[in-house]
Amino acid sequence: MVLPAGADRRPQFPRGIEAHSARECRAGSQRVAQSATVGARTVRGVRQVAERIGGRGVRGQGDFDRDGDVDILITTNQGPAYLYRNDVAPGQRSLRLKLVGTKSNRDAVGAVVRVSTPDGTQSRMVRTGSSYLSQSELALTFGLGRRDAALRVVMEWPSGRTQEFKDVRAGMYECVEGAGLVLRP
Repeated sequence: MVLPAGADRRPQFPRGIEAHSARECRAGSQRVAQSATVGARTVRGVRQVAERIGGRGVRGQGDFDRDGDVDILITTNQGPAYLYRNDVAPGQRSLRLKLVGTKSNRDAVGAVVRVSTPDGTQSRMVRTGSSYLSQSELALTFGLGRRDAALRVVMEWPSGRTQEFKDVRAGMYECVEGAGLVLRP
């Protein structure tokens, strides 16, 4: 799909979901602090925000606006859902991986991925169900900071198979077990 220059690529959110920037949200006088790492699995203060708005807690974490960082959805009791968008500073990059099992289960649940950069190694596991009656996306997100690529990506599949890739550039990839990485739009 080709969009005209300047067109907004972010999806429109369904009615009943109020989109908020994590930087702009405040719970009373307390500022909601967001993690400095792109793709962080948690945002400090989310539990307090959920309690103050009468929320049931975090219902989902994922890249709702397709901008390469993890956003958070909080539902409320008999009220609107709140989507807290994580807006990362310009120049910050991420590596997102959607795994597809062939010998392992199709969703690659239980697969462990390690991403190494000169700054260190990050590890994530593909999981289902993050909370009661909720689901986060299955794609894994790793923050690269200002780096253009990860030095090494190692995938350990539930079947016992291990795959390794070197010099993986920032972006969204799909990896089918036993095959290579495919850059996704």
